[in-house]
Amino acid sequence: RRVVIKEARRLKLDQTEAFRAEKQDERNGLVFGAFVKKVVDPSLKLEEPEVKAYLKAHTKDFSSPEMIRLEYLAFLKRADAEAALVKLRQGADLRWMRTNADGQADPAMAMHVFGASGDMLIVESMPETVRKALTGVRSGDYRFYGETQPPFFALFVKELVPAAPRPYDQVKAAIAKLLIDEKRAKSVEEWAAKLRAASQVKVFANGQQL
Repeated sequence: RRVVIKEARRLKLDQTEAFRAEKQDERNGLVFGAFVKKVVDPSLKLEEPEVKAYLKAHTKDFSSPEMIRLEYLAFLKRADAEAALVKLRQGADLRWMRTNADGQADPAMAMHVFGASGDMLIVESMPETVRKALTGVRSGDYRFYGETQPPFFALFVKELVPAAPRPYDQVKAAIAKLLIDEKRAKSVEEWAAKLRAASQVKVFANGQQL
């Protein structure tokens, strides 16, 4: 570290415009941070009714997602998947069929689509074609899923967990931080407007020109 500093001084890097501009930016940042901490933050107030009102207006943003646990058989041919689906609906055991059904796809190919059979999946994160195939399903249902290329699936809906609002105690801290950040940004904008009104500001270039 000492060698680097000594070499920088020998090259007079501390006298370049780039260095001075960076140091000025650093000073400005420190001054601004101190101003926010000493002047802006003490003025920020947040009441619990504000937090609850925000949660009520943004319930979806603070809810656990709808999730589904799927077991499946994957086949190279659509006809084999549809035939397996018929047998499953008639009472065939899925585990027995996984061991004995002919024409099944390589497990690696199937996992590329759904992950391992039995994984819990977030419905919203699934491709639209999969969500469409699962429209209206309930736990215990069987569905076909496949596109133009294999694998083709006989799906079993082992478990369906609907979306649900998270408890207030779990989300109130996150909401409070979000609201305080919004109040802080608004307060800084108001202070900036006051300073502009009390100062002579000369604009050399706007963002578009730069």
